[in-house]
Amino acid sequence: MPTTIYFQSGDIKNEPTEIEIYNIKGQKIKTLECINHVDAKSTESHSNIIWNGKDESGKQVQSGIYFYKLKAGKSTFVKKLMLMK
Repeated sequence: MPTTIYFQSGDIKNEPTEIEIYNIKGQKIKTLECINHVDAKSTESHSNIIWNGKDESGKQVQSGIYFYKLKAGKSTFVKKLMLMK
């Protein structure tokens, strides 16, 4: 089941964006990239990127707590998310 990650773009609107997904052990399991926010679904200063719940090898990950690191331009943010199937 896809999970949507919402974020405010504001000052980073035209910067390259990357989201790295980590499991609870701190292991990176997936990287989501967009060239710029035109590739993400943008409305004004809010954007979102959809994660299909799969790791880099295409395997569906289990329900649980994950962390994501949003990198846009010079800004980096870390947030927690819960994936539920």
